[in-house]
Amino acid sequence: MTRPLIGITAARRSEEQSALVRAVGGEPMVGPCIGLEEPTPDPEILTGIDSALAAPLDIAVFLTGIGTMHLFQAVERAGRIGIFRAALGGARVLARGTKSRRALRRWGFDPTWVAEPPLSTAVAAHLLEQGVAGRRVLVQGVADDTGLADALRDGGGEVIEVRPYRLGVAGDRDARDLVRAAGSGRLAAITFTSPPAVAGFAARCDDLGLRPSDLGHVGCVTAAVGPTTAAAMRSCGLTVDVEPRVPRMGAMYQELGRHLGSVR
Repeated sequence: MTRPLIGITAARRSEEQSALVRAVGGEPMVGPCIGLEEPTPDPEILTGIDSALAAPLDIAVFLTGIGTMHLFQAVERAGRIGIFRAALGGARVLARGTKSRRALRRWGFDPTWVAEPPLSTAVAAHLLEQGVAGRRVLVQGVADDTGLADALRDGGGEVIEVRPYRLGVAGDRDARDLVRAAGSGRLAAITFTSPPAVAGFAARCDDLGLRPSDLGHVGCVTAAVGPTTAAAMRSCGLTVDVEPRVPRMGAMYQELGRHLGSVR
């Protein structure tokens, strides 16, 4: 029996995702719809850090492991790591999940709170419940997502957001081939593990004269790793057929395998 073709839109951990696809009985088709992370130039990072260090910090939030690493490395290269450490030492340091916590620990910080589930919305809810009005908050931001910073500003916080890396839309042939396969009905399913991957997929659809909503008409099952990615999918016209209760990549593929088994 032919194994169902399952599309992978991620740029990172695609080999691991391919193995998960095969484990649930599918055949992977990888078409990264975002570029790999590229560090933001040091001067841009340091401009934000200088703003953060202009007065005592009350709270510092780190959202991703890769972003935490790039931020600390840029500060170290500039010879300001001691000043930065001292500033964080007087602040509450929060991590969105285990990756950012591990990165912080490598630099000698054990966060006072770790979000579970690892979502920016959980961080915002936690901080807003405690109150951020009049507090100075450093946020290690993520690509073009300003949701957390905006929420904290709406709550009265003085937010300094630093985005230590960028995610670019992929321009290679594999991404276009994946979009064509999805639009033609060749894919049994397609998976999304980040909002930038959703945005990149939607951009490729637009380039090729397709609409993301067309996937529902050709029977392509759509899977989101968690609520943030699911919200991004819905905002660009994609339905969300599969979303695990626990926002984890392995859980998404297990749920996708069950879903495909029930419809075959």
